[in-house]
Amino acid sequence: MEKIIFLVFLLILVTIIAPLGGSVGVYSWESPNKPSGDFILSMIKNFDLIIETGKNIQEKIYSQFENFQSRTSPAQKKIVVSLTKQSLALIEGGKVLAIFPTLTGAKGMGTPPGNYKVLSKYRSVTMEGQIGTPLEYRVENVPWVLFFIDRAYAIHGNYWKPLNYFGKDPSFTGSHGCVGLTPEDAKKVFDWAEVGTEIEIQE
Repeated sequence: MEKIIFLVFLLILVTIIAPLGGSVGVYSWESPNKPSGDFILSMIKNFDLIIETGKNIQEKIYSQFENFQSRTSPAQKKIVVSLTKQSLALIEGGKVLAIFPTLTGAKGMGTPPGNYKVLSKYRSVTMEGQIGTPLEYRVENVPWVLFFIDRAYAIHGNYWKPLNYFGKDPSFTGSHGCVGLTPEDAKKVFDWAEVGTEIEIQE
């Protein structure tokens, strides 16, 4: 099938070129650049070799591209939250890039320890929960949100808590379970993290 298509292409090519001869023009091939009959016949005879050479070149290009990708893939990123230290660390390639003070879940609403991943990112969302209870809440324009358990738990900016709450015991001043950061720190984490970035929450 490939050979038939190739022969048809050559036939059309010769049909177009032949009337042009050696005439001068943008779309013509002037002698000696005009392909000769011997040249076209040689291409037909060596069709299989040409196709095979093309495949070899293609495979070599793909191989080089895959090697390039593996050499330049970004270092593994990880977010580590310490509930005891009330801190959040950014780790890339096994090195700690930055540590920020956090404000995690209050007593009775603790942030769940475990291993997670960033599921989605939002620059701003409205958060609400525990509707119809004394603990009901609704907060609009929560910034720099990284959800890691459905849309229930997230790392996000917290603009409604005093700055001196961050990095301290969250028992009576903490959140409903999310990992809070100052808006400034939250933006840095948001910009750095990607969907799929690992999150480890330690006791």
